[in-house]
Amino acid sequence: MAYVWDSFETYRLDQQDLEKYLTGLFGHYDFLITVVNGYYKFWIPSALSTEQKEGLADLRWEDD
Repeated sequence: MAYVWDSFETYRLDQQDLEKYLTGLFGHYDFLITVVNGYYKFWIPSALSTEQKEGLADLRWEDD
């Protein structure tokens, strides 16, 4: 399995929610999550598909 760097916007998404989502997809692993210029950057077994990124976007918190 070839690991890759992938990224997703930090906008209205907590890092703990990102990590929980990635753990659900790939199991327990140190995803090496960092923030660079408004994006979470993370190390995963394969790049996220469009559908997976849409699922991640659904986790963003809404305005109160």
